[in-house]
Amino acid sequence: MHQQKTYQEERMMIKNMKRAFVLGLTALALFVAAPAPKALAADNAPAHTTVTVSGTGKNQKVTYKLSLDKVKATDGRIAVEYDPEVLTLVSESEGFHFSEFDINRNYSNGDSTGIAYAFVNDRPKSVSGRVLTMNFKVSAAKNLNTTVKTTIFGINNEDQSVISDVTLEDTVNVGRPLPKTPTRLRLGQGLISFNLSWKGDPNADGYILYRSEGTDDNYKELWETTLTFNLDLYVKNNTKYYYKVASYQKVGNERIVSEPSEPVSGTIRKFFGWFG
Repeated sequence: MHQQKTYQEERMMIKNMKRAFVLGLTALALFVAAPAPKALAADNAPAHTTVTVSGTGKNQKVTYKLSLDKVKATDGRIAVEYDPEVLTLVSESEGFHFSEFDINRNYSNGDSTGIAYAFVNDRPKSVSGRVLTMNFKVSAAKNLNTTVKTTIFGINNEDQSVISDVTLEDTVNVGRPLPKTPTRLRLGQGLISFNLSWKGDPNADGYILYRSEGTDDNYKELWETTLTFNLDLYVKNNTKYYYKVASYQKVGNERIVSEPSEPVSGTIRKFFGWFG
């Protein structure tokens, strides 16, 4: 009996040491001492990741999920990295309740930011389905691609490796769609002006009207407007003008401008030519 008790105590001591080692690495050296993982696709059985985008405009959300095919696991160490200038972490949750787990939100790995997730179970646990979920809000104002990188440093069943040294990357498009070229630009004769109108873009912050005098080149920016119609009063009688219009979005001090529309042209006849 004494020998059996000593064996059980040794097994418990080994498990406790392993627990402290795995969870301690999450907060300390998970991203410093671990070997460089292999660059693999975003689907490496038994591990799978998905990143989905929902919502539109300034209300976009991104949901990340890590899942496993049916395996038995006693411990694991995982890191999920993302661009904090594009995504803001709102919440995270584990899919399985292990004996102990640790989620560290506040790590940095060079220029990368993310969370570290580690778990330990008292005995082998059958795992199938979602392991980790993270919810983000989109911080980026402009349209771009962003990548969420998952590094699995190791998921084990006792001394047997289930999966290790694997990187899964998911790239998604977020932010507002880029501004589109306005369509249906129309030019009409007013009493002393040209009247312009066009079909706008719901993702635009405004429009830029361009004008060229006499020829279909050498366009100059006339003005910005948030409307889809405008009057050009600054025209010389019996003169031909060409017009184009483009959409734009403002991102900080930057202005993202679409391709301009096809030109329209006309010769202004003030007072409809009644006075020559």
